[in-house]
Amino acid sequence: MLVLNRLKTLGVTAAFIFVVGCASSQTSEYSDEMGAPDFDDAMPEVEVIGIGDTEVFETDSQTFQELLDMNVYYFEFDTSDVNSEYMPALQAHSEYLIANPSVNIRVEGHTDERGSREYNIALGERRAQAVAQVLFANGVAQDQVSVVSYGAERPAVSGHGESAWKFNRRAVIVYENQ
Repeated sequence: MLVLNRLKTLGVTAAFIFVVGCASSQTSEYSDEMGAPDFDDAMPEVEVIGIGDTEVFETDSQTFQELLDMNVYYFEFDTSDVNSEYMPALQAHSEYLIANPSVNIRVEGHTDERGSREYNIALGERRAQAVAQVLFANGVAQDQVSVVSYGAERPAVSGHGESAWKFNRRAVIVYENQ
């Protein structure tokens, strides 16, 4: 049964990726510690592959907790396409939220400083909605997720160039009742 559920979830995720399209790969050494919850309690049931005491989530070599700790998702300039590299982390958040229906999150959308205030608020909204849609496609209840856009009002990094802007174009998952 668990395998069937995993296959369904993978199918929904693959369909979403196909519909949304894949943004180009973007990596960063920037680490944001904005409210990732401690998930040591109430971990959802997931298939794991283990060697001794080491459990590995079925995505590359990242553990389920490492995937849950990934709560910041970066975007290319002027887009709201969720990069496919973030799907394993969003899947982990989905599984946690499904297993814990009393937990709520807020998805915050952000932009860099370029563009008008109105445009940036709308773009931040689209980015937050895009992340929320991945969660919904994976089975998360809509009443567990709220969306807010801050536009360019809350930059993660100060500065007026691409080296700062790339960290400000983001969506952030914040757990509200942990």
